[in-house]
Amino acid sequence: MKEKSAAGVAPLTRENAPLDRLYFVLDGNITIEKGRRRAFSDSKAFIGEDAFLLGRGAIATVTLEPGCPYFVWHVKSLQRLLQSNHALQAALNAVMNQKLAEKLALAAVTTDTLVLNQRRR
Repeated sequence: MKEKSAAGVAPLTRENAPLDRLYFVLDGNITIEKGRRRAFSDSKAFIGEDAFLLGRGAIATVTLEPGCPYFVWHVKSLQRLLQSNHALQAALNAVMNQKLAEKLALAAVTTDTLVLNQRRR
């Protein structure tokens, strides 16, 4: 694990691209782009957890504002560590599940709002 700071407006992940890192954003604003849709998120969020858990590429392009601090893990190194430390694996899974549930709840609210706005037109 290494702590870094976003040097400029450069994506951490690119939609559908292979992803060999897992990120956790400590502070700052996060921009998430998937297809033609753009969303924004606050800090204290994992980036790439779905790719980490499912072993596939990034599902979105994610960009941080300049100066945004984050942690980064190389996936293979993290997987080796988790295989040898089951307590850490359980703790990380619990935190990721909580964060994924929060993202799903937010996505549901956003989708409901979009549907309501489209019906009003």
